[in-house]
Amino acid sequence: MLELLLKKYLDHIIKKYHQWLLEGRQSLQELAVYELCGCKQRATFNRTLPHIVIANSIKPINIVSEAIHEGLESILGYSEKVFSKTIDVGGTRYTIYAQPDYFDGEVLIDFKFTTAPLETLPKERHIMQVKLYKWVTGAKKAYILYLSPRGIREVEVTEEFTDEDVRKLIESWSSPRDPRECGECPYKYFCPHYKPQVATQPQQTAQQRNR
Repeated sequence: MLELLLKKYLDHIIKKYHQWLLEGRQSLQELAVYELCGCKQRATFNRTLPHIVIANSIKPINIVSEAIHEGLESILGYSEKVFSKTIDVGGTRYTIYAQPDYFDGEVLIDFKFTTAPLETLPKERHIMQVKLYKWVTGAKKAYILYLSPRGIREVEVTEEFTDEDVRKLIESWSSPRDPRECGECPYKYFCPHYKPQVATQPQQTAQQRNR
């Protein structure tokens, strides 16, 4: 039964999120929003090693997250759609693809299942993702809905990206965009840009230092 469940889950994940990678679209001029929010090298690896992307999606937390997404979309009577917008950056045309969890033409919602403490939310990367969703879709209002075993938190994203903001995001796209990405990256074992996290030592009190 477990093998059947995982096979059905992977078929679903590939069809919903990863089919375009398996089709061999190699150009970094066609980008998913989540890629632009993260590491440029990871986006390159995604295109050349798509089966690692798929294998990484089989983590239990990802399975639970997708089940919650599907359940909420079913309750709302919504099926995810892909939107796109093209922008010129220094004479090169980029197409950005967005696949929000819910968008009714005016209101956009991004569902996030998390085990992080609610007081640490929202994450900067999540805000960036929803701002890009707004830019691509033209949504009038946008929210992040955090769902956690500790509770539920709704965050309205009122800020918006202009075309110039998106150009700067593309021009500044780095490897990694944020060093904290490296810890959970499936490519860290062979990535030339891997930046290991440096453990921070707790500050000592004057009494401890003088012992």
